[in-house]
Amino acid sequence: GNGAGTIRNSLPLAKPRADRPHTLFKIFCACDDDKSGYLSIIEYKQLATTDSQSGMDISMVEKFFHVIDSEGNGDGKVTIEEFINYHLKMCRSLSDKAFIDKTQAWLRLARKRRVLDREAILRKLFADCDDDNSGFLNVKELAQIASAKGAMVNVLVESMHKYMDKKGDKDGKVSVDEFVQYNLEAGA
Repeated sequence: GNGAGTIRNSLPLAKPRADRPHTLFKIFCACDDDKSGYLSIIEYKQLATTDSQSGMDISMVEKFFHVIDSEGNGDGKVTIEEFINYHLKMCRSLSDKAFIDKTQAWLRLARKRRVLDREAILRKLFADCDDDNSGFLNVKELAQIASAKGAMVNVLVESMHKYMDKKGDKDGKVSVDEFVQYNLEAGA
């Protein structure tokens, strides 16, 4: 009709800029397998590739983790803010296409790999049982583990199973003797 559409349609379409912080947020969440709100070095290593030509090999990933952590609060964990700020800084010279290509590869790696930071899971399980926030578990608080369900309990049971079996014949099964020995040594 009035010609306005012709002018609007003849203007070049601006390419939308990649939402880099949001993309990095998605990668962080995909790596944060234990949903602790921070990444352990084990979780961060999910971004490593086997080919250093196409990405970050394991030694590079470890170095990056320590740099990110040292630029943050140096606690051995990488928070979401530390992760996003560091990678925004490191990727600022990349074109949107190069940034999208790199981060899509990271996202695929993080979604494909699942690691559970056993220490973080056990610490969360302990905190969940520590009803009085004393930093210690009494018998009643510890007994909650027996009725709990989920990944945290599975990790604890798996750890106990491996420990019991390791003390015995290491066959992947816990015999009555291994079970008794474990519990006697634990003071049961």
